[in-house]
Amino acid sequence: SQPIIGIPAIFNFATGLTNSHFELGFGFIYSSGLRQEWFINNRTGEKFSWKLEGVFLSSRIGYRLQIPTGGFLFKIGIMPMYKIIDLNGDYPEITLLLNPGITFGWSF
Repeated sequence: SQPIIGIPAIFNFATGLTNSHFELGFGFIYSSGLRQEWFINNRTGEKFSWKLEGVFLSSRIGYRLQIPTGGFLFKIGIMPMYKIIDLNGDYPEITLLLNPGITFGWSF
């Protein structure tokens, strides 16, 4: 079994000094070892497997609720990723991935 490796280099910016913040992020992600056993091409219905090994341009747009003195933390956003380098050569034609996210936590 091959290990799954992901190396993000992302810079984040949050506005405001109160509880509510607008978040923006930008960076790159290297990914290797994640294998998808089958994928359905919506245009042709063809099934095939692929291995994700490449570099993605990534951004983050979201909202953060965080009390400045610590406590409950809530984040919601979307992280678009754009494939810029396919190191394996068999990644599907998809170049843009939209990844939604939600976080509940505790800050200190």
